[in-house]
Amino acid sequence: MMRESTADLVLSLDDDSYPEQIDCVARLTPLFEQNQRLAVLHFPQRSDEFPESLSQNYSGGLQPTRSFPSSGAVLQRSAYLELSGFETAFFHAYEEPDYALRCVAAGYQVMMWPGVTVRHHYSQHERNEISIHHRHARNEL
Repeated sequence: MMRESTADLVLSLDDDSYPEQIDCVARLTPLFEQNQRLAVLHFPQRSDEFPESLSQNYSGGLQPTRSFPSSGAVLQRSAYLELSGFETAFFHAYEEPDYALRCVAAGYQVMMWPGVTVRHHYSQHERNEISIHHRHARNEL
């Protein structure tokens, strides 16, 4: 997706997540225009998995982080290509913190911004928690 895009900003979502604000692109674009070293901008998520997040009031400004959920983030394509993208050995889980740490090490910023929120539905359909646990354990080695 990142290599095939012609835009420099790519909105990353899961098949079960979406921005709650219809004008999200107009809201976030100026942040990248004002900060050329912003590699990743991610957003608070409201998820069925964590019911308290559904009514949470998110506020504040940009907050530096060292990881992000790709189910609700905007990535600067030029930084992604410069840093060779996600580490494919991780496959699922840990590619985001690995990429975020490489961004920071290269002088880029990874930020969370509550000006946009993402609704992330959670389903147990076709989720094997044991295999997910195995991938997490493998990635920690």
